Amino acid sequence: MRVRGRQGAWVLAAALLVLPAGTAEAKKARSPEAVAKKACAASKRAAATFNLAKGRATRKTRAFRRARGAPTRARARRASLAAGRAKKAAGTRYHAAAKKCKKATAAKKRARARHRTRGLLIASFVVFGVILALLWIFGHLVIGDDGRVSTSKTTASTWTALIAASLLAFVIAKLAGYPQALHKLLHSGLAGQYGLLIGGPLGAAVAARGIVGAQVKKKRSAKTPAVSKDKSPAKLIQNDVGETDLGDFQYILFNFVAMVYFVGVVVQSPLNGFPRIPDVLLGLTSVAAVGYVSKKALPPPDATARLDTTSAKVEETVTITGSGLLSDDDPPNTALIVLFGKAKSDEVTMSRSEAVDTITAKVPDGLPDDAVDVFVITPTPARVEAGSFTLKP
Repeated sequence: MRVRGRQGAWVLAAALLVLPAGTAEAKKARSPEAVAKKACAASKRAAATFNLAKGRATRKTRAFRRARGAPTRARARRASLAAGRAKKAAGTRYHAAAKKCKKATAAKKRARARHRTRGLLIASFVVFGVILALLWIFGHLVIGDDGRVSTSKTTASTWTALIAASLLAFVIAKLAGYPQALHKLLHSGLAGQYGLLIGGPLGAAVAARGIVGAQVKKKRSAKTPAVSKDKSPAKLIQNDVGETDLGDFQYILFNFVAMVYFVGVVVQSPLNGFPRIPDVLLGLTSVAAVGYVSKKALPPPDATARLDTTSAKVEETVTITGSGLLSDDDPPNTALIVLFGKAKSDEVTMSRSEAVDTITAKVPDGLPDDAVDVFVITPTPARVEAGSFTLKP
């Protein structure tokens, strides 16, 4: 039958409305609760049938014992044997149905525990994620000794939050009557892999802090100054001058993949405890941590300077920010020379704040209209280029 026009549109709309409802009903019918309910109802019916067959077999057996005469006893015997066979078949069906009901009930309890534990895990991850984000924004948890966002501290803090959130969810699930995940974790123990996953970033953070702290204490030019308090995630894979660093990028990338794998597997199968991390991924995170720490031990750079004011008029002041321009043995009032091309600035002052050297210099007269290079001459002596300067008319 062909359906046209408005009638066809109504049929199509009805089909679109009925189809999701039918899918939902089918999904509900396959749920562990529905399967267990159906299996236990079948077990009850099989038990009732078995009890009826058992009573009938008992009556037939008594009738056979009371029977007198050969024909009567033969008929009673055949009836008793038939009732016994029916009783045995009913018993077999009953035991199979009871076993299926028991299995379905256990599956229902396990599904309920999995659902509850998964919800607790997600809630715990969200709570710890919010706490970590607040500490990132308002605290100094991920700030290194050089005033920058620390890649190793961020990685170690994130792994600590993930493990703590999972353990908290497992403990709450046990207190709520779903101890499967915690029991599995206690019986299997914490795999040695997590010693590397947690201890690796922590060790890298401690080693990096020690190396950088020693470099900064020994030589002020060991780290260029952090001129801003920007805590954007991009800083995790950038070096001191804002360029993407391959070592930091590998370290963050491999640990991020390991974290995604951990969260995905533990949420997908929460009753199995902590998942086993693939050896390849574990090896990559370990090698990246070794490379990250080794990179920190490289010799520090020389003195640096950056011209913050790139254009000004004569007699105006410009600002230069740098590090390592003076050693710790130099007195605070040590004079520095600032050259605008070949012209020397008459007034130069410098101030120190932690690892940052701030220089103000007055623009000298006699500069060309074209751009000139600005240099800072230190007592070492060293000639440090600060950038290009253009004179305003």
